[in-house]
Amino acid sequence: MQQVDLLISNALIVTVDSQLTIIEKGYLAIKDDQIVAISEMEKNIPFQANEVIDATGMLIAPGLINTHVHTGNTIYRGFADDMYLQKWLQDYIFPLEAKFCNEDTVYLSAQLSIIEMIRSGTTTFSDMYYFEHQVAKAVDEIGIRAQIAETLLDFPSPSAKTAADGLNYTEELLKNWNKHPRIKVGVAPHAPYTCNGNTIKEAKKLANKYDALFHLHLSETQLEVENCLKEHNYTPTQYLEKLGVWDKNSFAIHCVHLTEKDKEILVNKKMGISHNPQSNMKLASGTAPIKDLLDKGALVAIGTDGTASNNNLNMFEEMDMAAKLQKLAMNDPTVLDAKTVLQMGTSKGAQLLHWDHEIGSLEAGKKADLIMINLNEPQLVPLFNPYSHMIYAMNGSEVDTVIIDGKIVMRNRKITTIDEGEVLEKVNSLAKRIEKEF
Repeated sequence: MQQVDLLISNALIVTVDSQLTIIEKGYLAIKDDQIVAISEMEKNIPFQANEVIDATGMLIAPGLINTHVHTGNTIYRGFADDMYLQKWLQDYIFPLEAKFCNEDTVYLSAQLSIIEMIRSGTTTFSDMYYFEHQVAKAVDEIGIRAQIAETLLDFPSPSAKTAADGLNYTEELLKNWNKHPRIKVGVAPHAPYTCNGNTIKEAKKLANKYDALFHLHLSETQLEVENCLKEHNYTPTQYLEKLGVWDKNSFAIHCVHLTEKDKEILVNKKMGISHNPQSNMKLASGTAPIKDLLDKGALVAIGTDGTASNNNLNMFEEMDMAAKLQKLAMNDPTVLDAKTVLQMGTSKGAQLLHWDHEIGSLEAGKKADLIMINLNEPQLVPLFNPYSHMIYAMNGSEVDTVIIDGKIVMRNRKITTIDEGEVLEKVNSLAKRIEKEF
């Protein structure tokens, strides 16, 4: 019998592999950081394990992948709501960050964000914020998987006085963290309206040097598109194409207001698109043309955006909203079915982050990143269709156990790698200070 570290048995397994295989009653064997076997239960399982988990009444699925978040601003959750994007950014978020964003607050905010994500089933996220060394530190310590990127701006940011300083900071991230087994480093100019053409081209040059992903906010609002047309005579998508930065190592966030030519560019360049429906709804930015993009062959995954504009990091909620919003917008209940949306929250997210050879589905040889969901909850009874439940019925509270890189980071709803209570206490103390001083 082969010796393994962990054997999970008697589970309903939703693999999200290329055949969308579901195993009604199966087992999964883990050794070190990998899945070594996944199969239907048999009388004599050919594995002997250091630990065995009987997963009767549980659904096992790949960990969810959040393709866009700002973990450093979770401490501003709910501080500024119900306003337009530009006012929200210029009058509240940028001033808040100027006063309170530093290495210590970003580290604390990242800890809080990671706790929230793990507890709701996310095992990988893509981050864009400031002081990303601190985010990487939190990722390393708590045990989640992440792609991190320093936000690049043409004006002073909390972590860089100039765009050149931001690029230097990013290169240090690439040198220090890019070989970490659970961390990738990307290059992220904030947006075409906050970075000039030279900054964007230099960012892409740096990304190419390290074969890193390049990503930025794109066509989030109609105003952004109108201003870009006035200034450059191109839409943001076309402007960036003229700058020569779009390719298969790029992905764009939001993509709400796109022309037909824009869509063709994104598809032909084989780029990824991170769809953030709840943030777009809350800021009234608009409804991204996701069905049309998918019909044209675009790679679309899902992200929550930051809690300052969402206001949570719950991928179950985000997947549910992604499906329903497109159905409403298209007046068609068949649009974005549950299987498609689950892929957008798992395997397509892995593909967008160029991590699909290791994560995004449950298959022998891939990393052991998975979630165990308790099906004995009233909102999950009865169970006719696992895909339907995962998209339309689950809210994240049913996630019982989370395994990342072969290690149990949450068991019985308790995260094993950090003192959750201590983090919450520190955040509440900081919140009182923000409320008093801002």
